[in-house]
Amino acid sequence: MGARQAARAGAVLPRDAYAISGTLRRHRDSAAAAGFAGAEADPAWNEFDYLDIIAVAHPGLGNMPALRAHLAHEPAPMQAFQALYEEAVARWMEADGNSYRESRRDFVTRVEGALERASGKGDAVVFTSGGVISALVAGLLDLTPAAARRIDRVLVNAGITTITTGRRGPQLLALNAQTHLQEDGFVTFR
Repeated sequence: MGARQAARAGAVLPRDAYAISGTLRRHRDSAAAAGFAGAEADPAWNEFDYLDIIAVAHPGLGNMPALRAHLAHEPAPMQAFQALYEEAVARWMEADGNSYRESRRDFVTRVEGALERASGKGDAVVFTSGGVISALVAGLLDLTPAAARRIDRVLVNAGITTITTGRRGPQLLALNAQTHLQEDGFVTFR
């Protein structure tokens, strides 16, 4: 499904834009499926490390085998994961960051720097994750971390957010546009 969603996004993205992706496999795969296989890979566009965030909140669950084993005993594993994830991320967003590999503040600084570098490339398309997008949007709109989290929860896969840069700095033009995904059940979350 992800490749088909990315291909639909690619059909409406400007073909002559400079392409950038995070270095996570899903970022690179999305860029390729959208027709931007040569996208510059930049780790500054990577999502926050949710396993580290979970490990701080729930010691012993910071790796996929342990997390899967824990969830296998739950009657509703997906809902149990969502609750565990939400609680851990909420703690990370409010913490001073000393216990994490990357604090929320450091994460926001990283992605804001990535946006600044991308703005020097002219028209650019970026393949990244919801946490990155919601952090940037929250910064542009002067929103709280809790508001950023609410944005992150409703972003759809392969949605398009448009940010313009100019004399007044970066400005949000569109958030989570999804008209290219509206038919045949292409709208999915996470």
